[in-house]
Amino acid sequence: MSAYLINRHGDSLQFNHFTWAMVLSLAKDYGWKPDGTVDPWWKDEPDAPDWDGNYVTNDHQQVTSDDALNVANALRRAIEDMDGTSEKVSEGFAIAADFNCVVQGMEELESLLGPGASLAKGHIDKQLLKEFIQFCRKGSFCIS
Repeated sequence: MSAYLINRHGDSLQFNHFTWAMVLSLAKDYGWKPDGTVDPWWKDEPDAPDWDGNYVTNDHQQVTSDDALNVANALRRAIEDMDGTSEKVSEGFAIAADFNCVVQGMEELESLLGPGASLAKGHIDKQLLKEFIQFCRKGSFCIS
């Protein structure tokens, strides 16, 4: 499972769901206040449920330009706060409650797959954050 991000310029990034939850949590830790995503294209269907503004599903929801810029600014502060020799976010990283459902869902899926099954855990390094910051500075994007 992954979060595939694409912007109007045709640029794209892909994160596994663990990493996506970690990136969003890190941004919150450094001051990002999520505005909530914009309704996905299918929202106008007659039987569509009310949109909850989440960032963790793959429903083609939109992150606004302002929200993307706020994420970028928060992650820039996070990079500045990292130890100069550290290239990765520390192992004991806590995932924010509103993104923790991703981790719980992945762990439940692992348990259903049986003994020895393991889905890729999240990993954040400075280069990944820098790429995402540049991506966010280009404006709104879609999560699919």
